[in-house]
Amino acid sequence: MAERSDATDGFIFTWTIENICMFFSPKFPLKRLTELGIVSSETLISSPSFVLKFLPHIEWDLNLRPSDNVNSEHIDICLHRNSSSPRACEIKWQLKLLSCNGRVIAETNYPQVHTFKPGMSKALSFKLRFQNILKEKLLIKCTLWPVRDKDTEEVISREILSLYENELFTDAELHSRGAAFKTHKAILYARWPKLAEKLSGHPISKCILDVEPSVLEAMIKFAYSGKLDPLNYELSSKLHAAAVQYEFAQLKSKQCSPVCKWKARTRTKQQKISFQWRIQEFSSLTANASLYSDIFPDNILSGCAWQLSLCMMSTSAVVQTFKIFLQKVSRGDSRPIFVKSKINVSTCEETFQTTEFFLQNEIHECAIVTTNPISDLELKCKFHFGDFSTFSEVTYIRCDFSSNRNSICPYFSSDLRNLFKDEIEPDIELISDSTTYRVHRAILCARSPVFCRMFQSESAESSIIICDMNAITTRALLIFLYSGDLAEYTDDYVAKQVYDAAIKYEISTLKAKCISYLHANMTNENVSGVLLFAGGRNETELYRNAQNFLDSCMDEVFATNGWKLLLEYNPHLAATCLQELMMKKRRKRKQTTNGEEASKKK
Repeated sequence: MAERSDATDGFIFTWTIENICMFFSPKFPLKRLTELGIVSSETLISSPSFVLKFLPHIEWDLNLRPSDNVNSEHIDICLHRNSSSPRACEIKWQLKLLSCNGRVIAETNYPQVHTFKPGMSKALSFKLRFQNILKEKLLIKCTLWPVRDKDTEEVISREILSLYENELFTDAELHSRGAAFKTHKAILYARWPKLAEKLSGHPISKCILDVEPSVLEAMIKFAYSGKLDPLNYELSSKLHAAAVQYEFAQLKSKQCSPVCKWKARTRTKQQKISFQWRIQEFSSLTANASLYSDIFPDNILSGCAWQLSLCMMSTSAVVQTFKIFLQKVSRGDSRPIFVKSKINVSTCEETFQTTEFFLQNEIHECAIVTTNPISDLELKCKFHFGDFSTFSEVTYIRCDFSSNRNSICPYFSSDLRNLFKDEIEPDIELISDSTTYRVHRAILCARSPVFCRMFQSESAESSIIICDMNAITTRALLIFLYSGDLAEYTDDYVAKQVYDAAIKYEISTLKAKCISYLHANMTNENVSGVLLFAGGRNETELYRNAQNFLDSCMDEVFATNGWKLLLEYNPHLAATCLQELMMKKRRKRKQTTNGEEASKKK
């Protein structure tokens, strides 16, 4: 069963970075800026934090940083999870970089899938040329999707809800204005912990809630299924009020309309200064003569003062050549300053533009000009000063009011998995090899008909010995029963063992999950084992998939130890498989030949 998510589950974060060109000057590439300590090698610029609609309690951000790639034109764009929530989560995400006019500069070829733990970052590297960002604005569009098996989620939701409906192994009661509802403390601990804490201190596990019975029942059903039935406005508002009053955090977040689009802007702090410098009797200047403009400050940034100077290089009756320099004349603070200059000279059509970094009180050349002698000269000067500090703001948020309220909340399966992991309120022990697993009868009964029959016939037993599975397989089976996921340590061997356990305990969704895993993880080395496994268990579709894999890389597979073992232990299967492939190719050649002959006759 393939992992999938609907397009409607997607979340789009668009991050606009303005005045970005100072970080990508050809004279000072990122690698050089990092060496000088002007920018951090860890993070160049960070976006504002955002929250995904399908993971409402985890904050994320994007950040740019210099790439480890030897090519200085590369940058890394990182998706960073900055929440302290202990849950690991799997995300599918894709990036697209656009210029200010919407032209695509770079993009990932296909979505990336990563598992994020708290504080973890994943980076994608992009080649970003200076000429692509001359307009000083870069747009980064990040689209994110949950990686969820919705079919399995629906099965878990339906089966766990059946615990409440059948009142099997209940151990707690909730009361509301004369109505009583039998529940399971373990489910409440997993899904509604604040209420479960009150139950734990009560000797007979009863709790009275001052809400209408219909409201309480809707809250209980949400705890068991992760879903809300379609509600009218009045009941919806009462449900939200009750969730707030009784601290049902998951229900509160489910009641709120999720955000599906988020836009933010980050700008580097800059000051713009423009003025005109008029020089009278310019033609009278001699070679090596120097002139100085008035001093002008950049009070917003660094408290520095600046001055232009003009130096006459040579002069004659027909031509004059001079240079224009910019100098920092007072230190201000010690931060490096990025300066972008634009100077127009009244005697020529050319515009002189430069970008420079001032690390100390240096002098940098802005222009070298050759012109006809004139009596008065006018310079139109524009300067952008930046000190690499940034500030960010959220500019747009769009809520998805049309989202399906009956969808399963994002933490449902992980809440149940944590119930197993943390061994909260267990009522029975499963012993496999020498390992003891403390679990919950109700959940195992809901998920497996075999466990249900076993516990009903042995209801007084406090522990059961599992003789036909090792501890690793038992744990993998339990993880699936609680969460619908395969264990993180699953490999070919474990998947095959768990498949056999799924047959014994009549868990069809787990069987399909194991088949899907084996199909998705075929290699040259293991495809022979998959053929043997599928052939021995009459898994026709998996067998054909393995056969097609073999056909696509036959020489490589024949060289593996896996194929040699197949020839040794089941030569008949190997021969049958090859014979079927040869017949398939023969039929295909015959169809091709017949098609060509039919075309010739026409």
